[in-house]
Amino acid sequence: MALVISGALLLESAPVYAVTPEENGYVTEEGTNPEQQTEQTTEPEEPEEPEINTVTMKVCVRSVSLYMEPSIYAASVAVPYREEIDVTDYIIPNVDMEWVMVYYQGNTYYIPRNQQSESLSVSMPEPAFRGNTPYQQRVMDLLKEIVENWKTRYGHNSSNGVPDKKKVYTFDCSGLAAYTANKAMQPFMPVYRLSTSIVSLYNMDLIYNEGYENELRAKTVCQGTLEESKLEPGDVLFFNLYTEEDGTQSAKGYNHCGIYIGNGEMVHSSHSFDGKVRIMPINGIYEKNFVLARRYLPESVSALNERYYTILTGTKIYKERSTASKVAAVMPIESPVDVMCFGPGKWVYVKTGTGVCGFVMKKNLCRNFAEQNVMCYVRTVSLKLCRIFSLKKEYMWISRGDVVQYVGRVGASNYYEVSYAGQRYYVYSKNGIKKKLSTSVIYPD
Repeated sequence: MALVISGALLLESAPVYAVTPEENGYVTEEGTNPEQQTEQTTEPEEPEEPEINTVTMKVCVRSVSLYMEPSIYAASVAVPYREEIDVTDYIIPNVDMEWVMVYYQGNTYYIPRNQQSESLSVSMPEPAFRGNTPYQQRVMDLLKEIVENWKTRYGHNSSNGVPDKKKVYTFDCSGLAAYTANKAMQPFMPVYRLSTSIVSLYNMDLIYNEGYENELRAKTVCQGTLEESKLEPGDVLFFNLYTEEDGTQSAKGYNHCGIYIGNGEMVHSSHSFDGKVRIMPINGIYEKNFVLARRYLPESVSALNERYYTILTGTKIYKERSTASKVAAVMPIESPVDVMCFGPGKWVYVKTGTGVCGFVMKKNLCRNFAEQNVMCYVRTVSLKLCRIFSLKKEYMWISRGDVVQYVGRVGASNYYEVSYAGQRYYVYSKNGIKKKLSTSVIYPD
């Protein structure tokens, strides 16, 4: 009896190694050590992801395509010349080619590995922007300012740099070329004006300086083949980039232009790349479609800067060389103006004391009134003519509308010399002669 009971107790306390999977989550063979089995079935740790390193590179061709997926059939974006791209060392093998992951403007893209080596560069020299002459250097300074400071505000539009109602500045290709040339030309040719039309830029061999003595010569530097050795900073390059609906090139022979800045680069404004004013290389598509290069050679006009005087009451200064143009200012008789330059025609370019510039007819100016037979009418009800410098002795009166010949002011005094009936007289006036004499029969109210 005791043996039976002790056997039962022995059976109850004996360990049992064969258990079901539902109880412990794994199955062990009878007689094995469960601690050893646990060590054998532990899952290995996942390897750490490799660190992705990046290096900043610049586009060294006209543009490079970045793809949303590592496939040439995926959507893509075009990144223009000199834009920065962060290139990683993360390579994705593919059946046809290897792809490199890149970052651009905060987004992830992919580029074929061979295209990366051909289109991106770690280091690129800064644009030259150096001219060979004072005029060329002024063009370069203007272009540098436009590219560095204004490019985010400039888009494509048929404009020469004049802001619109929203104060947004825009350029088309020829407008940019004319704008920089006109601004750079002012110290050399004050009345010079280059047309913003690409047709005028392309066709004119001689662009005259508003009909004045000297002219702006447009020299064709190279034609048909782009020879960089013949170019200088400031040269305008013309291209035939766009095609007609049938796939042929434009019948005009030209439809785009840019300004050469040296080192194989130009500045231009284009429809492409958000319509910005950008620096572009002249090789590739531009060299292939090159038409000709023109150099505009300024020759300084005769900048007289001499003092002349108006001989009319109400002398008009026009903005253009035409009486039909807008009037910039109306000058009284004997008003001083600085003549900037004379031309062969009947117009003179002048600047007033207030800074107004415009055109005046030559016949309305003289160096001093003694050189002219200026016939004037009496504006006031009566006018006292003195034989000597005295208002109390030897004088006579003439009436409104009578005609006298005005000679000019006597030194710095308040007396003005006139001729009446063949005799010399003097008119006294503290406020000038313009209120007492007029060159036309116009009386005050």
